[in-house]
Amino acid sequence: MDLPIFKTIEEKRKAYDYRQASSFEDALNTLQQVSAEGKEKVFFRGLAEGSWKIFSFAQREWITKELHHRFSSFDEYISSFLEYTKATESIRLNHICKVVADPSIFSVLQHYGAPTPFVDWTSDYKVALYFATQSSNGMCTGYETNSFVSVYLITLGKGASTPSNDLTSFADIIKQHRANMNAIITENGNIPGSNYTDATFFGIWKKIQPWMEEAQDEEFMQISNPRSDLQCGAFVYTPESEKPLNEIFLGNKITDDDCTTSGTSLLPPEDPSITYFKPTLPLNDGGNSAARQYYPKIKCLDIHKSVAPQIQKYLRDKKINSSSLGLDSDNWGTATYKSFLENHHLRNNLVKKGANYA
Repeated sequence: MDLPIFKTIEEKRKAYDYRQASSFEDALNTLQQVSAEGKEKVFFRGLAEGSWKIFSFAQREWITKELHHRFSSFDEYISSFLEYTKATESIRLNHICKVVADPSIFSVLQHYGAPTPFVDWTSDYKVALYFATQSSNGMCTGYETNSFVSVYLITLGKGASTPSNDLTSFADIIKQHRANMNAIITENGNIPGSNYTDATFFGIWKKIQPWMEEAQDEEFMQISNPRSDLQCGAFVYTPESEKPLNEIFLGNKITDDDCTTSGTSLLPPEDPSITYFKPTLPLNDGGNSAARQYYPKIKCLDIHKSVAPQIQKYLRDKKINSSSLGLDSDNWGTATYKSFLENHHLRNNLVKKGANYA
């Protein structure tokens, strides 16, 4: 199955906070100005085709290879690959990761060629420009959106402290709930999810949508790796199997809190029979039914492909290339992922034949 795309500029205008740059100077000035102004930290993502929507690599695999025929759910697909990587790549993970925890494992897999539910962003607009233009030959074919490369911009919020933007750092979520963790441990002992280590397990946070970034003061959020360090990398985690980010960062106005917000993402009700701590964003007055999350529209700067040669020269002069970004190193994650799919296929065949496969 093909991925959905934007066919018209009007579609992109509705999906993003949109503008175009028709000259090299316009594009560069816009990105430099955004990087320099304001207190909020800005992150960038470059895509080589203006028609492409923002999906994670795992979403692209799930959709285009129709993996729902092989896995019972997107959750099972992601969780199974994570556990397979832990079992088969422990030596490599211990060598590359500063701290081996689920967020850092996803980070490493993402940067070394394997599909994950993380979407790459960078704090350096030049890195985003590289990924947007590295393969461009300036040719404009197909839909009108294919006449452009795209650079996307996103900013972080702080949950209730930023009511118009609930894209919150996972490290901050853990910090905000440290008191809750301590209280739960004091009252109930060390139940699953109540300690700091358990809070980083994928099974605990897989239904929320946090921002993943290196945090030196938080041990289990030291998630950068040699390649992401070179790319000034950070991530948006998305639990969605088929929704692109523009369908999550909706930027709609609502009336219940009188602020410009985006679409609402609801956490599923917890199983009342299970007691565990789950880091979430602030809950509604209704209790544990849901955490309302608001995401402003992503900003999109479309740059005409005729400008790509000038951008490529600018990046060469700045020594931004595949080597400086660590892209020449081994994509071992690709081989791990291929092995995982083969192993899963073999296991399913053995189960169908009634073999006792452990």
